[in-house]
Amino acid sequence: MVWADQLRTLALSVVAFAAAIILSTKELLMCFTGGMLRSSAGMFHLGDRIEVKKLRGDVIDLTMLTTTVLEIGPEQLSHQHTGRAIVLPNSIFLSEAVINESFTEDFVLHTSVVPLSRKDDWERAERHLLQAANEVCGEFIEAARKHLSRLGKQQGIDVPSVEPRITLLFPKPEEINLLVRFPVPARKKGRSEQAMLRRYLSLENEAALEQRRAEQLDEPATSAPADKR
Repeated sequence: MVWADQLRTLALSVVAFAAAIILSTKELLMCFTGGMLRSSAGMFHLGDRIEVKKLRGDVIDLTMLTTTVLEIGPEQLSHQHTGRAIVLPNSIFLSEAVINESFTEDFVLHTSVVPLSRKDDWERAERHLLQAANEVCGEFIEAARKHLSRLGKQQGIDVPSVEPRITLLFPKPEEINLLVRFPVPARKKGRSEQAMLRRYLSLENEAALEQRRAEQLDEPATSAPADKR
């Protein structure tokens, strides 16, 4: 009873000191907690390609406080390294969703969009795009099928077909998007996509040249000059 006021003052001082310590080390504690969550949940590993808050890159370093990724860009559709390294505090994993593009490990199902006008011959474009995808995927499609089937059994999930397929999308009334999905090695998404698009454009150019030749052959002969009277 004699020391009650002093003890109360001491307790308040200890609480205030503890609160100051917590506030000053809040970010470090959150980063440490985020690192523990990342490790325990197995969100990703070294070499995986991830996306967090529109930041994409390959993971090159993991610590309990930070995660370093080699940036991929620009924008979300590119698959080229920019040469810049991004250091992410692990606290970001406590509040933001993490997209792991390398979840299926060796092979992934990649998608690409080819925009067209409603006036274009979309059926011909669809055939050429599917042909280009099959040519690019032909050398490893069987390996991709076996890999994804094995992964599906391990994870207990139904894996989709690895055969290249095309879906029609209508972003605007006057536009058609051909969404092509095809299997590719996880480390060759950019190169495989470029090879497929270049082959598609080559097929389209060949078809356009043949169509122009056919139109020239079908043109009626020029009329003969009128007889002189």
